[in-house]
Amino acid sequence: MAYTYVVLIVHGRRTLDQVPKKLGPAAVIAEAKKRIGTDVNGIVLTQELFDEKFANA
Repeated sequence: MAYTYVVLIVHGRRTLDQVPKKLGPAAVIAEAKKRIGTDVNGIVLTQELFDEKFANA
């Protein structure tokens, strides 16, 4: 579930504040950190993109 939200956020379909409280933004951020430098459903998650999408938490 956390990876699904990482994909949605990276692709601009969701924001971190839209993550369900049951899952929690921290779980999504942790999953995204593991994916830095890898392909996230067609987009390479760079450190810069991670900072842009997940640094506001």
